[in-house]
Order: sequence, then C-alpha cells, then structure tokens
Amino acid sequence: MRFAPDAVVIQGAIIEGDVTIGSGTVVHQFATIRAAKGCSIVIGKFNIVEEFVVIENNGPEGSTLEIGNDNTFQARCHISARQIGNNNIFGSFSVIAEGTTVTDMCHICPYGQYRIQFEPMAPRTVIYNGRMDRRTTSEAPLPNQTLCAALSSQLKSFNKLLKPVDPPAAT
Repeated sequence: MRFAPDAVVIQGAIIEGDVTIGSGTVVHQFATIRAAKGCSIVIGKFNIVEEFVVIENNGPEGSTLEIGNDNTFQARCHISARQIGNNNIFGSFSVIAEGTTVTDMCHICPYGQYRIQFEPMAPRTVIYNGRMDRRTTSEAPLPNQTLCAALSSQLKSFNKLLKPVDPPAAT
C-alpha cells in the first residue's frame, strides 16, 4: 500500500495488495480497495471513495486497474473494471463489471450497471434506472479538488488515518 502524503485514508478502510493512492484522494472508512496477488490498482489524484465502496482487481495476474483523476465513487458501488478514466461519477449501489472500461465524464446513476466487456463506454455516457438505459450528456462534472480539500480537512479532524506501509508514491 502506497499513497501520496496528502491523500487521506481513514482508519477502517481496507486496503489490500499492491495499491497506490494518488495526491488529494480521500478514502472513507469501510471502503475496500483490493488487488489480488500479482495484480495492482493505481488510483490517480482527487478521487473520492465513500463508505462501503468496493474497488477490486481480481486478475488476470499481472494486470493493473488504472483509475484516473477526479472520480467520485458513491456509497456501496462495486467496481471491478479494467480501466477508469477521469471525471466520472459512480452512483450508490452501481456496478461496473470485470473487464469493462469507463472512459471520461461518465455518470452511472444509483443502481446502474455496466457489464459490457471489451467495449469501452463512450465519453459522457449516462447510465440510468438500473436497466442500462443510456444517453449522452453535454455537461461536464466539476473537478473534485475543492471538495477533496474540504473533506480532508473535516475527516482529519474527527478520524484516525491509516499510515502507508511503503514510502509515499511519487505523483
């Protein structure tokens, strides 16, 4: 487990395997980020991982789940993707299946699912109502930098933080 000095990982979060967490990212307690043996997860800058989120890379061995910058993973979503781009929002209870790719500025609404392997989701896709109905949006999500700073300040005041096992990663 490696993370940037300004990343905030609350004690009670479960971080297992080869996981790197980037600058400004906030991981709430009870979130799980798990890389299977021989796999890795690299999370970029200013991501928000809320309570009971599961982000996992179960293989194949040697694979890396890369998560870009400014993504929001809302409570209880489950992410097993191959790759995630930038500025995406994953609603509560949403599911992104193993082997899928989410590009940039997508929004998977609460209970939404994306299970199509080997076909990247088009940028600005919105998946809604749990039946994989899709549309395209012209609106871009706001960057997470300001929200991450506010969350970091508040969470550090009232929670214990996890300490990295390895030296901080270069970001």
